[in-house]
Amino acid sequence: MDTTIESKEKMKNIAFFIGSGFTKAVVETAPLGNEFFIKAFDPKNGIDHETQIESVKNFIEKIYYPFKHESDKLYPNIEDVLSLIDYAIQKNEALSKDYLLDDIISVRNDLIYLIGKVIQNIETASDGVRNLGISRDFTGKLQKLLQYSYVSIISTNYDLIIDNALLEKAQSCDYGVNLRYNLTAENDRANGITDWYFKSSTGKINEGKIPLLKIHGSLNWFYCPKCDEMDITISEKGIIQYLESRSRFFCTNPYCTSNYEPLLVTPTMLKVYDNPFLQQLWALAEKKISEANALVFIGYSLTEADYHIRSLLTKALANNKNGKISIIVVTKHSETKTKYKQLFGKDRVNFQPIGLEGFLERWDDFFKQDEVNS
Repeated sequence: MDTTIESKEKMKNIAFFIGSGFTKAVVETAPLGNEFFIKAFDPKNGIDHETQIESVKNFIEKIYYPFKHESDKLYPNIEDVLSLIDYAIQKNEALSKDYLLDDIISVRNDLIYLIGKVIQNIETASDGVRNLGISRDFTGKLQKLLQYSYVSIISTNYDLIIDNALLEKAQSCDYGVNLRYNLTAENDRANGITDWYFKSSTGKINEGKIPLLKIHGSLNWFYCPKCDEMDITISEKGIIQYLESRSRFFCTNPYCTSNYEPLLVTPTMLKVYDNPFLQQLWALAEKKISEANALVFIGYSLTEADYHIRSLLTKALANNKNGKISIIVVTKHSETKTKYKQLFGKDRVNFQPIGLEGFLERWDDFFKQDEVNS
């Protein structure tokens, strides 16, 4: 199968679909689903809020099974734990005498905090110059594609790796939906007040030529249900500060008395996408795919549990305006090949088990810029 996406007449819209494998390629220590609790509970990872760790550990031990030895490193999958929690919350019922509904909601917040801290710590501890350079290389190449095509990114990741690389390369990041305030997280440690609070700040929002559609939310997004507005901490994972200080996390609108809510769709079998901003993002993601001449998957495993995404992809491709679309799958895991061919058809998928770095090295084999500029 020809790997090249050829001329500017054929190549007008490119949609990149990014999964957790992209983050893993950039930051090698990033955990996958079955590795999450190993990372979260490892004291070497520097998660210093014992209350959240103990809360989640106690929940797993009482609801699932006790940990005999820390060295066993055998824990449930995070998707199973969150699915159980969401099941109980959606049914509005307790799990046991130890875990009434309010207790379950508290554990869920502690889990979201651990997700944010694990992501933050692995990025900090990684070989930043080399690894984060991969994301800069990727976004730099996207900038060049803008010379002859429209480019969009659809991501299932919460982290800010691509966001910050876009900010560095293009000084802006367009999230596809209207944002209200850029927030700054502050506290008054000098006077012994360690709770975080937020105030509006300056910074470019709602700008950029490459839409980054984070359909599962982001660690820097904050939704006010009363205002029905979304605010952001540019380049900072503000959700982490929020979960350290929920009691003081009020909307910065002076006429509002509501608390912010994190806008994250957690890894669970019972995903809910009823937030109006998420609905906008899903509609826009479908539109981008339906207009695409090429759809490039990077590090996305296309799991059966993501039936919402599988349905979105199938519908968008069925309504694709270009008739024939090039589908490229970049991964390091050959076992995902069957999943893609079952969903899209064996003759439509250009499977490239070369990983992100290999794809970037062979970029010009896929996007012939010399033809475009001729």
